[in-house]
Amino acid sequence: VGYTLTVVRRKPESSAQLEAFVKRYVPAAKIVSDVSVELGVQLPMDASPQFAALFEELDRQKDSLNVASYGVSVTTLEEVFLRIAAGESMDKHQIQDMKKSLQEQRSLVAADEDAIQDRVKGGAALFFMHLWAMILKRIWYIKRDIAGILCEILIPILVVVVGFILMGLTFVSSSPRLTLDPTMYDLPIRAYYGAPASVDLSGFVQNAFPTSQYTMEGLPSESLLDFDQALFQRRSVTPHRIGSFYFKAFDQTSKQYNYSVLVNTSYPEAAPFFYNAVNNAILKNATGNQAAKIRTTAAPMPLTATISQFSSTGKGFVAVFVFGISMALIPGSLITFIVRERELNVKHQQIVSGVSIAAYWLANFIVDMAKHLIVALVAIGLAKAFGADSITEDDCFSMLFVLFFFYGTATAGFVYVLSFFFRDPGTAQTAVFLLSLIGGVIVTIVVFVLRLVSSTRSIGKVLPFFFRFLPNYSFCNGLMSMSNRLIFALIDRYFVKKPAWSSEIALWDFLYLLLTTILYFGLVFFMEYIRVTPETFSLSCFKRRQQGEGGEQVPLSDIQVGNRPEPTDDDVEAERRACQTANPKDHSVLVNELRKEYVLGVGRTKVAVQSVSFSIKKGECFALLGVNGAGKTTTFRILSGEYNQTSGTAHISGFNTLTDMREIRPYIGYCPQFDALLDNLTSREHLSLYAAIKGIPSKYREKFIQSKLKELDLVKFEHVPAGTYSGGNKRKLSVGIAMIGNPPIILLDEPSSGMDPGARRFMWNVIASITTQKKESSIILTTHSMDEAEALSTKMAIMVNGGFRCMGSVQHIKNKFGKGYELEIKLSPPAENECASLLAQLGVSPGAALDMAAVVNLVQRANNPQLARQISADGSGSAIYTEIIQNRTAKAEVVADFILIAERSKAVFNFLKNEFGNILLIEQITTFFRFKIEEIGSLGKTFGVIEANKEKLNIQQYSLKQTSIEQIFNMFATNTVSYTHLTLPTIYSV
Repeated sequence: VGYTLTVVRRKPESSAQLEAFVKRYVPAAKIVSDVSVELGVQLPMDASPQFAALFEELDRQKDSLNVASYGVSVTTLEEVFLRIAAGESMDKHQIQDMKKSLQEQRSLVAADEDAIQDRVKGGAALFFMHLWAMILKRIWYIKRDIAGILCEILIPILVVVVGFILMGLTFVSSSPRLTLDPTMYDLPIRAYYGAPASVDLSGFVQNAFPTSQYTMEGLPSESLLDFDQALFQRRSVTPHRIGSFYFKAFDQTSKQYNYSVLVNTSYPEAAPFFYNAVNNAILKNATGNQAAKIRTTAAPMPLTATISQFSSTGKGFVAVFVFGISMALIPGSLITFIVRERELNVKHQQIVSGVSIAAYWLANFIVDMAKHLIVALVAIGLAKAFGADSITEDDCFSMLFVLFFFYGTATAGFVYVLSFFFRDPGTAQTAVFLLSLIGGVIVTIVVFVLRLVSSTRSIGKVLPFFFRFLPNYSFCNGLMSMSNRLIFALIDRYFVKKPAWSSEIALWDFLYLLLTTILYFGLVFFMEYIRVTPETFSLSCFKRRQQGEGGEQVPLSDIQVGNRPEPTDDDVEAERRACQTANPKDHSVLVNELRKEYVLGVGRTKVAVQSVSFSIKKGECFALLGVNGAGKTTTFRILSGEYNQTSGTAHISGFNTLTDMREIRPYIGYCPQFDALLDNLTSREHLSLYAAIKGIPSKYREKFIQSKLKELDLVKFEHVPAGTYSGGNKRKLSVGIAMIGNPPIILLDEPSSGMDPGARRFMWNVIASITTQKKESSIILTTHSMDEAEALSTKMAIMVNGGFRCMGSVQHIKNKFGKGYELEIKLSPPAENECASLLAQLGVSPGAALDMAAVVNLVQRANNPQLARQISADGSGSAIYTEIIQNRTAKAEVVADFILIAERSKAVFNFLKNEFGNILLIEQITTFFRFKIEEIGSLGKTFGVIEANKEKLNIQQYSLKQTSIEQIFNMFATNTVSYTHLTLPTIYSV
């Protein structure tokens, strides 16, 4: 616990001379930071008596010590907490590991240089390195994505299998052979028999026709004509009889039989059945063997070749339906990953890190096609195995393969285009599945039916040319046309089945799949272009409207929204002038008059960034501060290539962000505001991915990855998916991704947000090591933590309404806008004998209980009548007031203590007013006071005066610190800052 002395040098140089100078007065002083022109020295609190001499001598030797300015601040409560909590939250081994990791990081300097020299920097080699990295990313993701594997591979295959099993149903087949026996009819069968009077058939009928199957009735008739007449007369009695028989001769001795059968021809099989029944009866009678039997069957005519082909058509129809449903599942699954990666900013992180748009989309296409081909090959094999001949015979098989392949290519492009219109992966999956199902299966069936009906046939032939822009429709329609070639031959009257590759069947579907593949991928790259350069399309309309009716230009300020002029600081103006003449190659980052406008409507724009200029050199850390909506994120997005500026220039490593973003990206490490991590990838896989993106050769990657895992304390999580990490560990990994490969430019957007104090300070050490050890990387940092900005930055700017309001080092801004110091004083509490002496002097007995009137009287008799007003709920005597409200009285000792503290406070007020002029009391809590002193003159003199009067004023301890960056930031944010003087609300003035 103590002070931090911050010294701003006129130019960067060795700190040895300054360190020796400070230690001459404070031997226990310790260097805590040495970045660029700023030097931080920790001074112990008990060395405050030596501060007067130190600071007075520092004022005298400013020029010889190369000191531009200096200031002091007190150790924060967070730092105290960290020192106390460090032993509880981390054991000795963890602390040693952290120190060892930082030491190892320093030892990697030589290895880093080798990796940088051998890094793949462009051309085909880098493209294929990025391509393979993107493919590996998808493979790593897929192996842990069980739901994706089910939806994209297993369920589509299962649908095909089940569909083809159901396809075993026979649609058109020959009738089976029919055995002619009585069981074909309802039993018993009612039949009549007849013969001349000389022939007795009763025994014959009784033995040959069992009563369980027949009900026989004889009709004596001399001739067949008489028998027929008798049957006719009984038509109303047995209208549904099947048949009857008449014997003209029946010689049982010679086995000679002559008979006729009369049948009901409404029963097709009645004639052969009754002839067989009578023949069986004669056989049994002639042989005397009741088991003798003639078995008669009826074989139907075989199907013609034409009719048989309708059976194959039915199987093809089912195959189309099955394939349509299974293939509709795939697009919905493909789009989820693409949308999720974009909405989590993972895609942008990869593009900013150096991956080209072509490599990104080609890798996705290769992986998606590989998954599609698994399903496609299984489906084609099943179609062949289950005998779907209408889509696998002749040239249909080659067309089937081509349709499956180009359906995959067209669907991939189609899905990639649709992904730009969705923000939620779940919504995208559902919408695309329904679109594929309706457009593929349902629309195909509807159009097929329209083509079958003669009155709508012409419409059915035209509609496909519009629907074929849906890949699912082209695929299903091609299969439907192949499976129904015979039907089309009949209805279109060309009577010969057309080949599958003919325009009447599936050729147009194949051509549309091929053309839409090219069309949709062209649209993908076009939409990527307009996403980065929306001004090309939106502002062109806006600029046309800038012209008046006569062609004159309307002033831009007349049509802008939110472009209110802001005060310009001289440092900001000096930086702007310097940037105008600076050489971009001499700076890591050079931004000149950067401006970004968003179109709100006709003739209205929102200016997000206006006339921003700044430069950063190697080894510097530039902190960009501002409230939400100030323009920080837009500036970051311009520098990272996500947006293009409306005007002005930005150069990174000498390259223009507007024209040379491809060359810039390998130089950038980017940590977005929200963690751009894939839940299914581990920390090791993330670091390996981005190491490859940075072009680091494989022989160096393991060393880089191990270094970053140890440096960020993520070794125990290296094989754990990032989706299970805490917020702090996710942030560590995001920073590690930005730093992998030691890029020259590192963009950090709120790098320590969501971290506990210990993890935050650890992260600060990691980030600070980048600029303090190698001094090769430059950092641009945005943060809401003023402590973070103060700890890391060598240069900062505060941004308000899109423009810079101040710029410079932390100490420079404090000196310029802080306008004074805060003095914290802790008075010694009155001793018991002092309270007793006062009570005796006022004639009050020790331990007396005083009501409100007695308390007020006692205070007034102590020669301080104004003090009585402070005994209220909101006054400095609120403790006495509360005690009286609760207990009706207050102890005399408490009142005496209050009077003595007031007297000492008054003495301190008068002393400070006499020494420093106008002062402000910011806060008072019993014996603790915080004052604002606007003019202190010499810092050494101030410490000397307070130290000399410390005992006289009963000051137990005190601290003197400059206005914090947070206070200055708040003044800018609320527009209460003045460039000539600082005004603060007066809480208590003397």
